[in-house]
Amino acid sequence: RDVDAGVGAGADNPYHNAQHFCEVLLSALYLSLLVRLASREQTQLLVAALVHDFHHDGTSNAQVPFRLERLAAEAAAPYLDAAGVSPEERARITAMVFATEVVVGTRFARECHLHFAHAAPRPALAGVPEPLAALAGDARMALQAVILGEADVLPSAGLTVQYGELQQQKLAEERKQPLGAEHKLRFLNEVIQEFTVGRFFSPNLRELKDTAQNLVDKQRD
Repeated sequence: RDVDAGVGAGADNPYHNAQHFCEVLLSALYLSLLVRLASREQTQLLVAALVHDFHHDGTSNAQVPFRLERLAAEAAAPYLDAAGVSPEERARITAMVFATEVVVGTRFARECHLHFAHAAPRPALAGVPEPLAALAGDARMALQAVILGEADVLPSAGLTVQYGELQQQKLAEERKQPLGAEHKLRFLNEVIQEFTVGRFFSPNLRELKDTAQNLVDKQRD
């Protein structure tokens, strides 16, 4: 209700606003159904999706790691308190929110999930804050975190090339700096790499990467 009323919804943000909250929420719901997530885990995930960018101020974390993710978790705390959410579940929700931070969080969540699901090496904990570090010891929470991380980028990176370009324009407007094909390609290759849970959308992601690569090649020529 408060998000619909504009509270903490980033109304002045071209990208991180209530529409983004809704898109991530719906994407998380779809992915949770795709992997048949348990009902309670799904509820935790959808709460995290709804609040992951709550009170986003339209800037970046800059030199303060997880600044925006902490802001979102702190802003959501009174709502969770009022709903009687336990400290354990709050920590779980916060860990998922932290997993949407693309420099460390998204990568770490993916590494944790691959460790549990595919016997990949256990990820290093250096530079990983609590409660995000808890993913290394909880396979189900790691799965939830990967779902949210992928849901966070799915609307712009996994649907259509045209919508991906539109989202890139909105993000550039919000950051007040040009974001060209080279920036998009670097983000897709370094942060997204490949969908883990949302493999269904891999062809879409491949098409978006190929389009960005072609644009970069033309600019270099």
